[in-house]
Amino acid sequence: MSVEERRPNAFLDFLRAVEVERNYPKMSEESSSKPPAFEKWLYITPMILVNCGFLIISPIWRHVYGPNIVFAHYIHLPNLRRLFVSSSHLLSYLHLPSLDDLMICAGNASDMDGVVLMMNEFVHHSRCTLTSLAIHNAVIFHQVFIKDCLLLMDSLVSLDISRFWDEEVGVLFDALASIKLLPNLRHLSLWIPYAMCSLWDPLTALISSRGRYFRSIRISCGLSGDVDRINEHLALLRPPGLSVVVSMKDMNYDAISCFGKFECA
Repeated sequence: MSVEERRPNAFLDFLRAVEVERNYPKMSEESSSKPPAFEKWLYITPMILVNCGFLIISPIWRHVYGPNIVFAHYIHLPNLRRLFVSSSHLLSYLHLPSLDDLMICAGNASDMDGVVLMMNEFVHHSRCTLTSLAIHNAVIFHQVFIKDCLLLMDSLVSLDISRFWDEEVGVLFDALASIKLLPNLRHLSLWIPYAMCSLWDPLTALISSRGRYFRSIRISCGLSGDVDRINEHLALLRPPGLSVVVSMKDMNYDAISCFGKFECA
């Protein structure tokens, strides 16, 4: 058995051990810039990491860094294939040429232009071939992200998006209606808080233009009544061979419950 097979979740296990240290005493801003054990672990084990979860919840880290962690150098993980991050800011420090499965949970939307820039830089400098992207962050609806970053993801087969509202629905759906964007996309998963009226036209256009290329569409709703309404609306649009599953799901997003779970909704 290879090293990768023996320890595919080693980094994940290490981070969990760090995060559960809830009673660690708070440190001042003048104290050490990062936990020594964590820093050492990051730089001596890059070759064995295949799956990785990166969730910042430790009180000591929040106190020292605020919402973000700063590393002195790029973290190069040549064999990492699957990654979960709780903040897109972490991508600024990662170089992941083998990454094919990325999940980004909800983050601070106050500096969306900065988040878009970080995402674009990550894709450019990692030059990874993503096949699966689950992004639960408003950056997915940003015009620059759609026109720039997503255009670099031609290899994407599965897309899972969530946390959008009335004014945001048409932006991404209109873009996805064109086969030129994500031409290899086959699986689409959506988390919809409620079946708003502004959803119907963009969703209809998307399925009408690209439904024959999709293999599956999964829609999760926050209200049971919306399940029936969406199923009725899609009944006449569904092309042969397309699997469409509409179900109710709790919309109370919890990053901790997603930690380490790479499969889409």
